[in-house]
Amino acid sequence: MGGTLEERPDELVLALAQQQAAYGVLRGWEATEGEEYGEGREEYDRLAGELERLEGEVAPQLRAEIGELEDALRERGGNPEEITPSFPPGVTRPRPATPPDTGTQGPLKRMWRWISGTGVAE
Repeated sequence: MGGTLEERPDELVLALAQQQAAYGVLRGWEATEGEEYGEGREEYDRLAGELERLEGEVAPQLRAEIGELEDALRERGGNPEEITPSFPPGVTRPRPATPPDTGTQGPLKRMWRWISGTGVAE
């Protein structure tokens, strides 16, 4: 470090601020371009493609089959509107488990709390 004894603390503060900014840029890049982002994006694209395929190929076939079955039921005197999926009494649909709150906050949540005044940025 150069400068006088009085200038050195200012230079140190500037160097630390620059280092912190560089670290923030690196974290931002990792969040949007890093390996985990790439893997997540590939999985999303794969699922979106599969959904599109199902909507284009499978769903129309199922709708046609359901229509034929409803027509056959009507011909026999039945009413398709009266048919509903049956569930045994007391059975509920399973719900995915929510992960326990660890009390940690990500950088965006901390920033939002700081901006909104509902908390102090860490």
